[in-house]
Parts: sequence; C-alpha cells; structure tokens
Amino acid sequence: MDQFELSLLGILLAVVYNLVIGSLWYSPMMFGNRWTVLVGHREDDLQGGMTPGIMLGALAVALVEALGFSLLKNFTGMDGFFGGLFLGLFIWLVFLVPPFFNRVLYEKAPRELYFINAGTNMVTFAGMAAIIGAV
Repeated sequence: MDQFELSLLGILLAVVYNLVIGSLWYSPMMFGNRWTVLVGHREDDLQGGMTPGIMLGALAVALVEALGFSLLKNFTGMDGFFGGLFLGLFIWLVFLVPPFFNRVLYEKAPRELYFINAGTNMVTFAGMAAIIGAV
C-alpha cells in the first residue's frame, strides 16, 4: 500500500461519525447542559444555535482529523478495525490527554469539564481511526 493512499470512503464515514458524536455528546441529552454551565455560557449565548460558521469549522476539523488518521494508518501499518482502534486511543492518550489536563493544572479548569472534553475526543478518535482502519 502506498503511504499516501487515502480511503475516501473511510474518511467520509469517519467525518460523519465525528459530527454525529459531537452533536450527541454536547446535546442536552448527554453533557450539553452541564458543559454550558462549566464553560460559562448563558442561555442567551446559545440562541444563535449551530451557525454555518460553526458547522463549517467542525467539518474542517473532522476532515483534518480523518485525513491524519488515514495517513497515520498507512505510515504505522495499523490496519483493520482493532489496529485503527488502538491507533486512535494511542493518539488520544499521548497527544490530547496531557494538554487537556494541563488546563486543569495551570488554568484551574474544572475537572468535570476536562472529563467531558477528553471523553468526547476519546470516543471520536477511537471511532474515527477504527472506521478508517476497517475500510
């Protein structure tokens, strides 16, 4: 397999997965209400809802992440569902958990906010990489 070969289907599915998980995770059904309080938003701050700018930004972030996982899969040889799952969890643990926790240590961010944000990244990174690995 060429190191720069991309699975467009895997990338598309991973992007959709990312957007669905993010929408659910931060919805009132899950952690949205508590997250809103922890970040200091007021109800009137959220009246605009999901603006086109926010949606385009979320789409761009998900696309960059999916492209990165697709390339990392090729470079590392972590193929298949479980290889991708391991890669996603490894990237999350090594590159996201420490800087997120630094916010708790140095900025005195609430631990609960840390767990909400780190949790969504764990689920999205593991799932996106597993999808890309499997496709």
